[in-house]
This record gives sequence, C-alpha cells and structure tokens, in this order.
Amino acid sequence: MFGPYFQGRACGDACISSKGKLTPDCNNPGTLGNFLKRLY
Repeated sequence: MFGPYFQGRACGDACISSKGKLTPDCNNPGTLGNFLKRLY
C-alpha cells in the first residue's frame, strides 16, 4: 500500500525484537510513522 516508502525490513525487525508486542496496523497511520521514509 505504501510501496517504496515503507521500510518493511525495519518493521519486521521491530516486530520480532518486541516478540509481537509492537505490531503496526495499516489502518492506523500512527503505528506506521516510524517505518515510513520521508519524501524530502
């Protein structure tokens, strides 16, 4: 959905390191903010 702006590797690493407690929700942009690349 976010294409090249989404840092999937960082998101997966965060999920694994938190043992599933940190799970981003695509319907809640607040949980994805740390895994999106800036456009500028």
